[in-house]
Amino acid sequence: ICAVAIMSSSCHFLEVEKIGKSDIESFFESEESVEAAVTGCMDILNGLVDDYMILYPEICGDLVVMNASESGMWSYIYNFDLSESYNTTPIGFVWNDAYELVLNACEIIDYAPQVKKSYPNAAAMIDRQVAHAHYLRAIATFYLALCYSQHYSYTADASHLGVILMSSFPNLNAELRRSDAADTYRFIISDLKKAYGLYDDDRAPDPHFPSRAAVQALLARVYLYMEDYGNAVACATDVIDNYDDYLKLIDKFIPKSSWDISRIPVMDIVVLQIAIAELLRVPSVPIVVTINEYVELAKCYSTAKSGTFVNGILYSIITHLKSEGILLKPID
Repeated sequence: ICAVAIMSSSCHFLEVEKIGKSDIESFFESEESVEAAVTGCMDILNGLVDDYMILYPEICGDLVVMNASESGMWSYIYNFDLSESYNTTPIGFVWNDAYELVLNACEIIDYAPQVKKSYPNAAAMIDRQVAHAHYLRAIATFYLALCYSQHYSYTADASHLGVILMSSFPNLNAELRRSDAADTYRFIISDLKKAYGLYDDDRAPDPHFPSRAAVQALLARVYLYMEDYGNAVACATDVIDNYDDYLKLIDKFIPKSSWDISRIPVMDIVVLQIAIAELLRVPSVPIVVTINEYVELAKCYSTAKSGTFVNGILYSIITHLKSEGILLKPID
């Protein structure tokens, strides 16, 4: 069922009806086609995030405790009790849309080298598009892991089921099986590191697209979910090159009558710094998703009061950054 579902939604924007472009290979005939394909992938990602990922990870990925009497679709989602009948619910939509993004990213990665060979003067631009494709495949696979796999440390060696991994576009006869969680997260990290190596600067020329900073911010988040705190802090620190500025921004909105920054749990400060970096440097993630994710992370990995604290500070910082014209993403 999974393989059929993936293959049936394998393309989308690449199946455009244009004269003379009857297949995928002929679509990739110029440097502009690679850029157009990446733009299409970004559109899929934005739709996936806006339509489903705002709320879905809170049910499946953030270890929400379900009421024992809960029944219906959400209980099936929480317990990974999936069937073909749920293909027309958020269970199926997230799976299909995320793999649509993964497979289209695979096409870009597979076909871009031949375009680069034909257009050597556009090599730098094409490398950037391939970096985007690796980033997009990584974030889609990460979302799939959050939604369709137990958390990384569910088993001591992460040998429990992860998701189906796509390093290239599979043929129609391929037998697609889920990899374990360890391989799933290794795949995500590998894609992000490839993207990092292909980007030629730390900041994206276009704020609507990823960059090295976005890669490091997402890596920090992936390592945090793996409970690999050393690498999470290292990646976050690499992103936060304006550490003092971010710390001053956090300190500015801490109510001095009830909080002392020197006594606030270190994890709360780290979570806030990564959240600020994501707000400013990861254009594909809506503001509300950032708030929800990092509030939940604070609840899981810090104190009982941390979720409320992080939520309040983030809202104050977002309001300030919006009023100053620094944060350009819409709030809703």
